[in-house]
Amino acid sequence: MKRWLVALERRGAAPSTAGWVALGVGLFCFLAGTNTLSGWLFAIAGLCWALLAIAAIRVRQGAKGVTVQPLPIPPNRAGEKISISTDITNQGDRDRALFSLWPNLPAGLTLETVPAVATLTARQSQLLILQANAPQRGVYEWAGWWIRTGAPLGLWWYRRWLAAPGQAVVYPRSVPLATCPLLLAAAGRAETSQTRLRTSYRDAAQGETRSLRPYRRGDALRLVHWRSSARYGELRSRELEMTGGKRPLAIAIDTTPGWQSADFEQAAIAATSIYLWSKRQEIELAMRTPSGEVRGDRSVLTALAAIQPDTPSASVPEVPVLWFTWNPQSLIGIAVDSYWFGWGRGFPRDGRGLCIDPSRDLRQQLQALPGSR
Repeated sequence: MKRWLVALERRGAAPSTAGWVALGVGLFCFLAGTNTLSGWLFAIAGLCWALLAIAAIRVRQGAKGVTVQPLPIPPNRAGEKISISTDITNQGDRDRALFSLWPNLPAGLTLETVPAVATLTARQSQLLILQANAPQRGVYEWAGWWIRTGAPLGLWWYRRWLAAPGQAVVYPRSVPLATCPLLLAAAGRAETSQTRLRTSYRDAAQGETRSLRPYRRGDALRLVHWRSSARYGELRSRELEMTGGKRPLAIAIDTTPGWQSADFEQAAIAATSIYLWSKRQEIELAMRTPSGEVRGDRSVLTALAAIQPDTPSASVPEVPVLWFTWNPQSLIGIAVDSYWFGWGRGFPRDGRGLCIDPSRDLRQQLQALPGSR
């Protein structure tokens, strides 16, 4: 029934509750007048139907001339509210009153409320802001907006489609990490101490220190060697030697069928958390997807938001990666200096990975030493 009424609203107009009452009163008075031949009953029926006819014509005019211009939506994280903003403009010569406007959101996004615009005068623009809930990560797209009105008499509902594409990117949640030994080991920045792993290039921008030279304007402060600067009485900067033995590191999530839904979402959270921590540690980290490699904060986080299980996956990466998988057999194909995070049973305890238990705290497990359980 609801679908039928919506179809009527789109193609012409659908009676409102008051409209159904007016239709019923008009029909009752007409039938009663037919039996009693009372003129006043025919007059009431004619009045009801005349009001319905006038309202049906006017309600269609009430939505004409209204256009929308959606504004870009900044990325959000799962669980946060999304602000969807648009400029609405009345391009007609008459005022438009009492109408609702909302985007045709896909499944996964829900509007908190659908606000009503009281009045939009001729040639006027107005900013409309709606709040939507996004409990899950993803890249959500929609093709347009709906405008719905019952003005001026409220006897009919009319709905009109406004083509205006929109997109909302919802990043995965993340957990705050104090360290990630597995990432440090994969990046070649781990020490052999069992109590802690710390970076061997901590104070360098890239590579190892080759020599010292006087500070030049524009040198990064992290390149200043403070101990030598104090000894010589002037700022001294490090000359760095590029290390070519280590290839760039990337995150890669196994998208072959077999994932439990909750485990895959936890893998996306873990990958996001590790990537954000790598940025704070100045570790260069990319992401490999079935369609190729992406770099840059926004591109990587968008890829993590969009990736889904049970999609065609490229071959197991042959370059060093942090491999997130449900399948122990996939470890055979990864590069020798790759490391892994596994969800499920059958993973080896070889010091190159961590087996994640979904029932335990994810933050503590990501901060554990490789090979621990």
